[in-house]
Amino acid sequence: MAEVDLVSHYRAIRGRIVDHVAPLTGAASSVMVPACPAWTVGDTVAHLTGLAVDLGAGRMPGSDSQAWIDGHVADRKGRPVEQLVDEWFAADVEGFIERSGSGQLVLDGLAHEHDICHALGRVGERATDAVDACVPVMSDLLRKDLLARGAPGSVGLTTRGRSWTVGEGPLQLTLEAEPFELLRVFGGRRSARQMRALPWKNADGSAADLGPWLAFLAHFPYPVADLVE
Repeated sequence: MAEVDLVSHYRAIRGRIVDHVAPLTGAASSVMVPACPAWTVGDTVAHLTGLAVDLGAGRMPGSDSQAWIDGHVADRKGRPVEQLVDEWFAADVEGFIERSGSGQLVLDGLAHEHDICHALGRVGERATDAVDACVPVMSDLLRKDLLARGAPGSVGLTTRGRSWTVGEGPLQLTLEAEPFELLRVFGGRRSARQMRALPWKNADGSAADLGPWLAFLAHFPYPVADLVE
């Protein structure tokens, strides 16, 4: 990730999100986000804003990161989208990204960009440089998930002619998909049924039964309903 301009990607993602949400007022910003079932579009912007404000100010999450995230949304509940956007732009989030060198905030922003698009019935930009840049970030999160859950081997991923192995131990499972789809698959935006329907293969190239692997691959709980984008 050292050669990737994370700040530029974050700015572009934020700009696209603002283009989608800035015209929204009242009921329009209260549209529910299927990818984040507890949140509205406005809540999702509040989440992004809260992250930017706290991280930009050096306030990191404590032992309960979910409570920290929930607080960002609760503290901004009911505020107009334009106020949230102003607060987001005022935060020193770009400084945080430069200091940390971490792409996770870029990945989070990208995920919610497309969550918002889906909620609004729109198709976001799926072939951006940011999508390509986030694939290694996603792979690192997948690696950590596999190791933390004691996966019985590694997973091979292929996209647009690039292939790599994630995890430790013998190769057990492979998947080839577009970069955008990989981000959604391993970002908790596909139901268990949708996961099983993907072209998973065993190491020998035969069709794989994903069932035993579902628990190892879930970064978040799988959506109950299919998320069709």
